Amino acid sequence: MKAAVYERIGGPEGLHLVERPDPVVAPSEVLIRVKSISIEGGELLMRRMLDPGPDPAIPGYSAAGEVVAVGSAVSGFAPGDKVATFASGGSYAELRATPAETCWRVPEGADILAASAVPTAFGTAGLALRLASVTPGETVLVQGAAGGVGLAAVQMAARAGARVIGTSTSADSLEMLKDFGLDDGIVVGNGPTDEQVRALLGGRGADVLIDNVGGDGL
Repeated sequence: MKAAVYERIGGPEGLHLVERPDPVVAPSEVLIRVKSISIEGGELLMRRMLDPGPDPAIPGYSAAGEVVAVGSAVSGFAPGDKVATFASGGSYAELRATPAETCWRVPEGADILAASAVPTAFGTAGLALRLASVTPGETVLVQGAAGGVGLAAVQMAARAGARVIGTSTSADSLEMLKDFGLDDGIVVGNGPTDEQVRALLGGRGADVLIDNVGGDGL
């Protein structure tokens, strides 16, 4: 199969197309033919900072595609299924073997290209909300709400029964997010965020902060 690997630290110019053996599916794995990938921030950092060594591994966290084989211990998937997958590497290739426990069926009619962007963003947001133990009635402030993880956090916090406040540099983006569960939007630059939050909440702060920005904003 063809795969992309990075052979030196740096930007995308370090990526090269190579031939690699087809993956052998393990008993607990699903083998997919990759249709799309989502390039994540962690992969960019890895390419910029981590020496790939003389035999570079195939990078890539998230990919979506069609199941071509399943391991002997796997149930619930069959060849032909459309799925989104997550693993610590291996998505930059024509074929990918991934654990069945981090493989999810793509609903009928959903865009297979967009599906590859779901596992990392929603997995990150879901972990953050679980660590925060969000409960119904709490207020969740999502900084950078219009980004990938931000959009996922808005939807999942709303589903958990929270009041969701989001920040963005764009009022138009915040207005669009109301269709995904955002209750209130704060435009960065229209005054300190904490003051705007307290104005919305009668003087108190939010119960949970999901920060996707850092820096002075945090």
